[in-house]
Amino acid sequence: MPTAEADIELMGKNTNLAFEAAKTGRTPKLQDSKDKNLVTTVEDSWNQMSKTSTNFQSSLAPGRMGELRAARNTHFDLAEKEKALKTATAKVKRSKGADKAAAEAEQTRLQRDVTASKALVQNNLATGFAPWSNELKQENAVASVLNVGSKSEIDAYATARKLFPKMKDDDVAAYAKGSKLPSQADYEAAEAAKKPPPRPLRPGQKPPKPPKPLTPVQQEKQDKKQQAAYRRMLVAEMKKREKAAAEQIEYRSKETTVRNSLLKRLADPKKVFGAGDKQPDGTWKTSKKVSDPAIMQLLENGFISNHEMPKIDVDANGVPLDSNKKPTKRKEVLNAKAAATLAKWGFAPSNFGDTMHFDHVEGYSDAVKGGRRRRENMAEERYRPDEKWVPLIDGMTPGAAPTPVPP
Repeated sequence: MPTAEADIELMGKNTNLAFEAAKTGRTPKLQDSKDKNLVTTVEDSWNQMSKTSTNFQSSLAPGRMGELRAARNTHFDLAEKEKALKTATAKVKRSKGADKAAAEAEQTRLQRDVTASKALVQNNLATGFAPWSNELKQENAVASVLNVGSKSEIDAYATARKLFPKMKDDDVAAYAKGSKLPSQADYEAAEAAKKPPPRPLRPGQKPPKPPKPLTPVQQEKQDKKQQAAYRRMLVAEMKKREKAAAEQIEYRSKETTVRNSLLKRLADPKKVFGAGDKQPDGTWKTSKKVSDPAIMQLLENGFISNHEMPKIDVDANGVPLDSNKKPTKRKEVLNAKAAATLAKWGFAPSNFGDTMHFDHVEGYSDAVKGGRRRRENMAEERYRPDEKWVPLIDGMTPGAAPTPVPP
């Protein structure tokens, strides 16, 4: 979440101080606008993540989800068919005569069934994920074209960089104009602007004499010096552009590698469907996992909980009632309100990069020298600092925590 842990820690201390003040009969200090804004930010961030999760779930049309569910049923049923095929193959080896012919026929039938099932699974994966796959392939094609262009730019920059020292002034000026580079006059003006202004004259001090005009030889020497400086600037700029283009190529290549990995994952039934959970009606669902969840799990369940707040009827005394007019327990939920309430009391999403764990920032900071966000401070056992620990923020006093506002 885009919130500073130090702010959440301070807000938690403020909330606790206000709570303690209320218990002792003192008037608690109301949360300031910063704390209120922080609570709103946490809640908005959670809702935004929930919206992204919902959008992901609806990114495939219902018809394509139907194809994927059919493929999932076929994929998990394949295990039993392959087991039967293995048994039939062993029977062929043991059989003789008419029994062998019958066993071979059964083996052939099962082999065709297995092959057809595998083909159906792959076909349904291809058609079900077609919108995603097509988009990924299109992005790869665009990246490839852009990389070709960047390589041409690198070659052009390198060539120009080598030719600058020998090019005529007019050619250099034309190249600079076409490449949106500063002219020599603009470059010299910018360099002159960098020089500090002359010191003000002291009372009674005479102004300095103007410089003597340069002789033709001196002027020619100065012009050559300025031209050489200008061309060195152009060479340096070409090197910068070469480096930037090379970095773009590297970045796009890494993106392409990631997209190719995703394409491979979309074609792998094990990655798509995960582990099977057979239902009473004979169909299959994907078993839910906390780590490395299958794609179907994310498509069917999303990747973040944002439950609706339960509607609770109460009696005249405010006691919750169920449909039978009896006291009922409140329903457990995890949503934006829950995350905001946790943040209000000083809890932040955990150091392990998920929305399932929340850590008490103040307590964690006390347990781990240097702060919990520095993984260098975490040994193999949780909450145990290494001997050489690192401050949470470079230049900050190790372990320093914000001072809460007293009630």
